[in-house]
Amino acid sequence: MSRTAEKNPYVCASCESSNVMIMQKWRYLFLTSMLPVLVVLAVSIFIEPLFLLFIPAVLVTNYIISARKTPMVMCRDCRHIEKGASLSRR
Repeated sequence: MSRTAEKNPYVCASCESSNVMIMQKWRYLFLTSMLPVLVVLAVSIFIEPLFLLFIPAVLVTNYIISARKTPMVMCRDCRHIEKGASLSRR
């Protein structure tokens, strides 16, 4: 059984290429929150448990930022990044 690649209907605003990657809100939130949350966990384990109070602040701040910057369209050909894009279709 072979899988067929799904064609991406979105195009780059700069070069009109259809070779784009689209980053949604939850993926952006996960990628931007993992390192700060892990650092806060490590600091709270080794230094002071009071630092655990910073985790909700990090998550809320990154959620607000991800709502503004996504969907993020990244062209793989010309490296153009369009933040908060209204996704243009071909």
